[in-house]
Amino acid sequence: MLRLRLLGGLELIGSAGQTVNFVSRKDAALLAFLAMRYHPVDRSEIADLLWGDRAEEQARKSLRQALVSLRQLLNQGAEVLTSTRRQSIALNRDELWIDARAFEDAIRAGQTELASSLHRGPLLGNFRCPTPAFENWLQVERTRLDDLASGAFIEAAQNRLVVADWDQAEESARRAIEINAFNEEAHQLLMRAKSGAGKRNEALQQYHRLYSLLRDELDVRPTSETTGLYHRIKRAGESQRAVVSLPGAESETSITAQPGLAVLHLQFVEDGR
Repeated sequence: MLRLRLLGGLELIGSAGQTVNFVSRKDAALLAFLAMRYHPVDRSEIADLLWGDRAEEQARKSLRQALVSLRQLLNQGAEVLTSTRRQSIALNRDELWIDARAFEDAIRAGQTELASSLHRGPLLGNFRCPTPAFENWLQVERTRLDDLASGAFIEAAQNRLVVADWDQAEESARRAIEINAFNEEAHQLLMRAKSGAGKRNEALQQYHRLYSLLRDELDVRPTSETTGLYHRIKRAGESQRAVVSLPGAESETSITAQPGLAVLHLQFVEDGR
């Protein structure tokens, strides 16, 4: 089966594991566009998206040529590109695995850690858009998938904190911040993960980075919840005890650190939010 990777870049992998090269950027854009559509797409919509600067007949001719090129590229013993009606085009998903679709399926199934592993980066990564119309479409789709990914990383970090998997919690929180640097919840989770791992100073530094970012870019300050977390972590270093709250959980876990490190108490209780 062919594999199409759209998250973090654009790569088509043949059934034997080889990289398949596109003839042109518009061929690649056409395949990516079709891959992100659940239903057959009218030829006129595709022509407007990729050849909107040409006369109608010339645009349709260019589309026909691109479809011929893609069929030659894709049909390695199976029909991947199909015409469901004379004026519409679709992909045969039984013959093409698409990471972005697998990512969305995992989100819908509540498999947040699987979704997190599939999301390698923004939709199409640094792909150079061939037309302004395609770039507009891409920005909308990229934002939609980024929002889904951010939620998945947040949930994955929360799940890892519950079982004291500090490294994975930190990694998930970092990836949420990479998507949206202003996401305070992600910064809070990163601070908790660092504190839980005994890296109190790094947790405090993370707060200062967030403070500077919000002040310089948005002229606002961190919320009282984030600031309160900062002070609890800071007091923990002074008293050799840390109390870090993770809203929404129901049990309390105590982890005794190595000698010389703080004893970290994670209170998984509702905090009134």
